This record gives sequence, structure tokens and C-alpha cells, in this order.
Amino acid sequence: MLSKSQFKFWVRSRSLRFALESRSPRGTASGGVGQIQWNGHSVYYRIGTSDQHVIYSVLLKGGKKSEYWIPRPIRPATILDIGANIGAAALYFARTYPQARVFSFEPIAANYSLLQRNSSPYTNIRAFNLALGPRDETIQLIASPDERNLGGYSMFQRGATAECERISVECRAIADVLSEIGGKAPDLIKIDTEGAEYRILTALPEQTLSQVMWIVGELHGENDFELLHYLSRWFEIGIRKSVERALCNFHARNRNRVP
Repeated sequence: MLSKSQFKFWVRSRSLRFALESRSPRGTASGGVGQIQWNGHSVYYRIGTSDQHVIYSVLLKGGKKSEYWIPRPIRPATILDIGANIGAAALYFARTYPQARVFSFEPIAANYSLLQRNSSPYTNIRAFNLALGPRDETIQLIASPDERNLGGYSMFQRGATAECERISVECRAIADVLSEIGGKAPDLIKIDTEGAEYRILTALPEQTLSQVMWIVGELHGENDFELLHYLSRWFEIGIRKSVERALCNFHARNRNRVP
């Protein structure tokens, strides 16, 4: 019998295999990698991991229920996907806004490999194996204590133990990267960086940040109120919080650019 979560996965995906694999021991079949069809293309994921929840919440939920749903008046030409993981948000934006260029940044090599594989059919997605921040440097990211959470690498890992994997990754100054990919302010920023949201967004030049139309992402308890206070200079903020989760989703609408 399917669990409640497996039943929801099956209803949205129409794939019994996808639903059953969501509760499989990690990496038990097909070399540990499964696939599901979405938008006429295969989307690849690691079986029994957080990858499947990401696909469910971003791609399989429709309309306003999608984690990164954006109101219709927003028609972005340039999108930054910061903390791209396996590419679910990049695929969602590439399909929703085929006229837009999507620049996706993911520092963890294993996640980046799937990001490349999943985004390869989309000519408007460019993927970078980088973290973004205030300066060029090498930073250390710590794996989540939950071994299924393969997107949970963080500079600020709560509950980390000595056994948790630590990886050194390349971080580039976000202002420099923006100059290299076109120089203009992005219209839309999606950010989910396991606590580094304040560090990254406040590193953007104020003139650039003030021109962004919409920001959407997740907050992780690291300088959250400081970030929202800072953004409130230009944006109206909305927060969606569930009592079951320590994290919360947020969006920021530029009051001068979006009606």
C-alpha cells in the first residue's frame, strides 16, 4: 500500500515507479539514478533522495502550487537561479519563460552533473559549477546530516557532526559574474542556498538589486530578518511558513517595477 506521500507523488506524476522510488533505500536501482518524463524530456534524479521531492514540489505541482510560481505580469528576460541543485527550477523557468535566458549556479559537483544532464535539452539554460558570494574565494560546504538531502550542503550546517562530509568549492563575486554574463540587472532571482541568502543578495550592487522585478526563494534561519529588512527598501515581502518545516519560502516584489 502506498503511503500518503507516495500517493501524492503518484497522483501528480502518474508514475507508480516514481512514487515507490521516493521511499526506496537510497540508490537501490538503476545505478541509483531514475528518470521521469516532464515537458517531453527526461528528468533524472537519485532514487530515494531529496531530488524526488524537489521534482514534485517544483515541476509536478501545477499553477500556483508550484514552489516557484510567479505572477503573470512578470515576463523576465534574464533569470538567475542561485543554488540550482539538479535543475528543477531552471527547467520550470525555461518552459514558463521560453524567451528568457536562465543562468543556473550550483557548486556541488554531483548536483551539477545532474543539472547539466537535465538542462541539456533547453538552449536557454546556461549552467555554472560555482557558488556566488561577495568575493572570489574558496569556501567550505558541509553536507546535511540527513543523508537523503543531497541539496542540503551549507556553510551554516546546523546539527553537523564530525562525520558529515565537507567539500571545498569555488565561489565567485556575484557582481563580477553578472558583468561577465551581460551586465544588466536580472529581472528574476530564485535563491535557495542553505543559509547564504543574506551573504549573496547583499553583495549585489544596490543599483542592480533595486532593478530586479521579483525574488523568490527559501530562508534557512541565517540573518533572515536582516535580509528581509534590507530588501524592504525596494520590495514588498511575502512569506509562506508551514508549522511542519523549520524553513520558510519567501518572495519579494519590486514596488516600483511590478504593478
